Amino acid sequence: MSLRALWLALWWTVAAWSPAWATGADGGCAPRVLNVEAARAQDGMRPAQGWEPATLPDVWTRRWPGHNGSVWYRIDWERGCATAGKGEEPLALGIDGISIAGEVFSNGDLLWRDASLVEPLSRSWNVPRWWLLPASSLRAGVNTVWVRAVGLAALSPGLGMVRVGDARTVSEQHAHSLWRQRTVYFINAVLCAMAGVLFLLVWCLWPRERAYGWFGLMALAWLAYLTTYLAETPWPWPDSLTRGRFGIAALVCYVLCACLFTFRFGGQKLPRVERALWALAALGWGRRCWHPGRRRGPGSGWCGRAPWRCSWPTACSSSGMPGVPGPGGARCRTCCWRCAGWCSWWWR
Repeated sequence: MSLRALWLALWWTVAAWSPAWATGADGGCAPRVLNVEAARAQDGMRPAQGWEPATLPDVWTRRWPGHNGSVWYRIDWERGCATAGKGEEPLALGIDGISIAGEVFSNGDLLWRDASLVEPLSRSWNVPRWWLLPASSLRAGVNTVWVRAVGLAALSPGLGMVRVGDARTVSEQHAHSLWRQRTVYFINAVLCAMAGVLFLLVWCLWPRERAYGWFGLMALAWLAYLTTYLAETPWPWPDSLTRGRFGIAALVCYVLCACLFTFRFGGQKLPRVERALWALAALGWGRRCWHPGRRRGPGSGWCGRAPWRCSWPTACSSSGMPGVPGPGGARCRTCCWRCAGWCSWWWR
């Protein structure tokens, strides 16, 4: 009973002496979003009509299948306080990603624009950003954030989560998004590069140990696929669609190498299964190169989604590389194991 009373007294003490910023954000002064709408733009200009309600994060192909080009997003928000004092903390805007490229305006004032809004498009789909909102451009009532997203229907275009708040809160949320969307993948890529070079070197010294060679190729294939999440330009590819095809081809190569590494490491000889896997891989490569599809591409489908498009952060936190996070590779690896096991059972 005394311990419970002690904890209660401690809680009341902390609540009573908590600084003003602990309650200021929720004390009626926090900015709040009033409305989010989206509209197609045929010529890239801001449309005057055709606005439809939207929920962020948004992928516009769910609303307008097959639409290529530009879509404008309108986010209306207002300050929680009727007036803004001189000591008020500056407000900031944060966006988790714009697929594939875009530009951002605050009440008509340009805040940021991608380096290229025509092919080859810049790649901002997995790059979180934030900006301080100029106090001179803010109004006393309703303010509007305009975001133009440019993309292709085959690559799941749209807009990630948008945040408006005090600079400290937005910067902290940006740091979390940056870790989840960029840093984790960069660490993954470095480890894959090291593992690939090391195991291929071992295989060159002992050519009979083919398992090392397949593991090295698997790591490098996964590294090539990770460039889909890290690259900010489509270079060396001429356009975004070709860049997307390369990412899917690298993922198919990774799955094939993972299966062959498993067979070699386990000392299994399954020539029919391996021929079937090679045939499936060739079919996948061919389909990616000559028939990209309408809604498949990096960041879409069952083998990978942008972190800001996931309902739960953990949905994009498992890679095929042991102990390293990454985009959706665990599901691909599981499918590979099941397919190989089924083929093995069928031909035995």
